[in-house]
Amino acid sequence: VEAVRAFVAAHYAEEGMRAGDIALHTGYAVAWLQKRFKREAGYTLNHYVQSYRVEMAKRLLRESDRSITDIALDCGCSSSQQFCRVFRRIAGETASQYRRTARH
Repeated sequence: VEAVRAFVAAHYAEEGMRAGDIALHTGYAVAWLQKRFKREAGYTLNHYVQSYRVEMAKRLLRESDRSITDIALDCGCSSSQQFCRVFRRIAGETASQYRRTARH
């Protein structure tokens, strides 16, 4: 699990990072890695990657005036629409709402 977390931290900004990329890096089969990660971490590998990206985006939303689209792309999302859907699902509010409340 630690090798996965380190890989995600180093590569979260890469668009299209998949479980297969992580498995290749760690040397495990994709299905085994996904099952093991969920058992040890308590959530899916995909959820971890998305949550990590949202946390990095939150930092950028708090600390910069960059557009949400630029932040989405810098956090590995293929589009701002995808980013907004994932952000809202994980954070419970939109990126714009988060930015407003985090700055006050």
